Amino acid sequence: MKVIFGFLCIFGSLSFFSNHGKAQNPTTIIIPDTSWEPYFFQAAPSPTRQGYAMEILQNCIDKQKIDIKRIPSAIKRTEHLLKHGGADLWVMSRRDGRDEWLDYSTEPLFEDGYAMFVRSDFNINVKGIKDLDTLRVGSVLGLHVTKPYQEWKARQPEHHKPLEVTHEQELLLKLINKKVDVAITSITPFLSYAKYHDVVKDIRISGKPLRIKSYYTVLSKEGKNIPKRKSFLRKLDQCIRELKKSSYIENLKMRYFSK
Repeated sequence: MKVIFGFLCIFGSLSFFSNHGKAQNPTTIIIPDTSWEPYFFQAAPSPTRQGYAMEILQNCIDKQKIDIKRIPSAIKRTEHLLKHGGADLWVMSRRDGRDEWLDYSTEPLFEDGYAMFVRSDFNINVKGIKDLDTLRVGSVLGLHVTKPYQEWKARQPEHHKPLEVTHEQELLLKLINKKVDVAITSITPFLSYAKYHDVVKDIRISGKPLRIKSYYTVLSKEGKNIPKRKSFLRKLDQCIRELKKSSYIENLKMRYFSK
């Protein structure tokens, strides 16, 4: 009996350390399934239409033998998920305060920014935020754009607050159908939807872009599925650097951004 008991103790200890070791390596990570074309396609239509950023991430995460679970989300909800550990990984630009609940990679995935779009037949030149006072403004719920825009929005009376919709595609249709005068939104996604609806010639950017920034992979500090976040990000950065040296990234750009 002593021999059997000793064997069981040893076996139990080995099992504990084995399981403990496995727990350090994620097997599944959670990513918000948000429509943010051409970077992410919600309910991915096909293996070759996952989205520019999603294909890069999928390639590098597969190399670590980790599965991806995508959960439906909107832009506004995505930030909440990351803050509270409901999602593990996403793509964001740097902004004051985000370091408190996010860990950033060092290798950017892409650059994008925000701009003010108007209809091509709208005979006005909106040069800056101060020019919005007499106009009907539309944007996407959850987009912060810039600090001056946030401050301008906070000053507006209830009847003049921006119309905020859940998706760039909806905002595009509001602009085309003259429900708003100015659409303030992400440049590349908005143009992507305009291309899809064949209305690129019907819209234009007014003034200079409000902001251009790099976007990085980010990990939620509250996420439960990636215990060694710094190690995971180092491997991810190395993979992205290698892809940039190859023809992989250029081929992706041709597929997602070529006219």
